[in-house]
Amino acid sequence: TLDMTRIESRYICDIRVDSCQALSSLCPVLLSQGAGLKWASPVLSSLIQMLKIQSEASSTDVILTIQTDALQGIVSLAECEALRTRIVDEFMPHLSKLYEHENDHVSDAATQVCLALGFNTAEMGARWDAYHLGDKYVFTRAFLIQTMVREEIRKRLNEVWTLPLTSVI
Repeated sequence: TLDMTRIESRYICDIRVDSCQALSSLCPVLLSQGAGLKWASPVLSSLIQMLKIQSEASSTDVILTIQTDALQGIVSLAECEALRTRIVDEFMPHLSKLYEHENDHVSDAATQVCLALGFNTAEMGARWDAYHLGDKYVFTRAFLIQTMVREEIRKRLNEVWTLPLTSVI
């Protein structure tokens, strides 16, 4: 029965790796087609969940492969602004742990996620705080939205007041 348990365990690990690789390879395709965008959110949730579960397990080759593949999928999904916000909100503390991972492949993949989210390498220094970076992202996004609204108001006021003012002058 011990051999049977090992075989079952190996089979389950193979299924996890294959599932993660399949989801990860779908990510660029989901964003390239408008119809696939509705599936991007559940795929992101699955990848994040896999990483959260795997981060608590001991590092084996299977776990490292799953972590690297899932992070590569998240890099692709980070191109979508709505998903980028979810990644920051739901995954930053876990991402910081993976960024500092002892395995170079996992750490490099986590770095790529951080860069895709718009953070630079100086912000991700030796002792970066995931919550601080998350707050910075939210503030930067709010400032961008505020700037866009301000510009739209300027355009509308210009349209509304240009004609009446030119007739007076």
